[in-house]
Amino acid sequence: MADKYGVTIYTCTSPIIEGVPGVRKGHCIDEAYVEELFGKRASHAKDAGQRKGCGCTRSRDIGAYSGQSCGHGCLYCYAG
Repeated sequence: MADKYGVTIYTCTSPIIEGVPGVRKGHCIDEAYVEELFGKRASHAKDAGQRKGCGCTRSRDIGAYSGQSCGHGCLYCYAG
C-alpha cells in the first residue's frame, strides 16, 4: 500500500519490522538530516541513553514528562 502511494515506511529499533520488504530503519534524531536542515555539522556519536539498536545521534531532549509546566496537563511538555 505504501509503495502504491510513494510513501516510505521507517521503523525504530524493531528488527522484525525492519525485515519486511520496503521498510527501512529510521532514526528519530538523524545526524544527516539535522546537518541538512541547519547547514552545520551534527554529532555522529550514538546516543548512549537509547536502546541498543537505536540509530539516533546524541541529542538533548528539551521536554519533560511532567504535565505541570504550563497548566494544560499534557503528558509530555516542551514548555518545561
